[in-house]
Amino acid sequence: MSRKFSHIADSKAAIEVILALFRNVETVYNQGQEICLLDPTKRVEGEEVKKVMNIIDSQQKAFDYWRTSAQQFSIQFRIPVNIQKNHEAYIINSFELLKDMSNFDFQLIKNFVRNNDYTAQYYSLQDILTAYIDGVRKSHSINLTNVDMFFAVLCSYVECYD
Repeated sequence: MSRKFSHIADSKAAIEVILALFRNVETVYNQGQEICLLDPTKRVEGEEVKKVMNIIDSQQKAFDYWRTSAQQFSIQFRIPVNIQKNHEAYIINSFELLKDMSNFDFQLIKNFVRNNDYTAQYYSLQDILTAYIDGVRKSHSINLTNVDMFFAVLCSYVECYD
């Protein structure tokens, strides 16, 4: 992973994401002790691998944004030190929750970010994220903490515009 995808800083985490994809197929494959290799539920198609690689790339971009601007993000969005140290888990969880169509709050955030392109209106990522957070809070009643809202907006931004 680190040789072929040198831009991915955490190759171990990337491999875990890919292995999880194959583990899902493995559980289907082993059900009922029935061997049927032509069953499409027992395969991992190229499109699924491509989606996983896109998720890994998006997560990496979010990690890069965090590493570049962690100090400013932490002050501006009031992110406690213990969460700053555990930012990777927050980013990974946010991407997972953004994929979950039943998580209404995260879907509202993602749709708001997707439908409101602020990249031409603001000059810094901090200003863009602030505008998204303010816009979501004004237009929707969201039951997320400020920290969860920040990471959801950051990950939505990366997914939609980067």
